[in-house]
Order: sequence, then C-alpha cells, then structure tokens
Amino acid sequence: MHARHPGYPSTRWEKSRAAIRDPRHRKLSPADQPVEVVERKGIGHPDTLADALAERLSVAYSRHCRERYGAVLHHNLDKLYIRGGHARTAPGVFEMTEPTTVVIGGRVSTSFGGEPIDYRGLFDDVVISYPAAPSTWLPPAT
Repeated sequence: MHARHPGYPSTRWEKSRAAIRDPRHRKLSPADQPVEVVERKGIGHPDTLADALAERLSVAYSRHCRERYGAVLHHNLDKLYIRGGHARTAPGVFEMTEPTTVVIGGRVSTSFGGEPIDYRGLFDDVVISYPAAPSTWLPPAT
C-alpha cells in the first residue's frame, strides 16, 4: 500500500479534479482541433428508437390535451428506456419468453379541472402501435 503524499491525488475523483486544474491536461476545443470525432447513432440504435418513441408519446399527449382541454398541458417525456425482452430462437423458431418493456422517466399532468387524464391508455396505444408503423419514423433509405 502506498503512503499518501500531501498534494498527491489518491482517489479517482481527486485525480480527475487534478487533471482539470493542470493546464497540461486541458484539451483544445473541437473548433481548434484538426478533426472532430463524433458518434452517430443510426436508425436502428436503441437510443434512436427510444428518442423517436418519446417524441411520439409527447405529440400524442399534446394533441389529446389540445383537443380535449384546449391547451397543451405540462409534460416532460424525454427520458425513455426500451428493454428488448427475451426470446427463444432456433432454426425456424422464434418465441418471445419475456415481453419488450417501455419505461418512461418523465412526468405529465394527470388531471385537468378535476378530470383525470387517461394518459396510461393513450401511452399504451402509442407504444403498441409504434413498431407496427416503421415507415412513419424511419427516414427513407439513401
């Protein structure tokens, strides 16, 4: 075990803080670098699918509220997790053993003027119809 020296970072957090303070470890901004590397998530990436579904949920909720109450009520539906479920496969066999699950980490107004809003039913309809209509959320092939 190494003895802790005064001023020497000992934990991962302290090391990262020391790197931030040390000008030798500072990086150039992307604009000052000759090449910028970015991650591109394609149309089948889980994050892309989740973002598209979250957008559909938000649009459906907004439309429902505008039609029913005359205004779009407060909601945040930007955090969503799609769990793919489990399947048993073999040549010529595909059996879902656990369903796909969607977890929404956001919030919606659950009532207006004392009237409850059936947001769960609305969201169920959107989620169930989502994979059935890929042409509406996938861009045309290039």
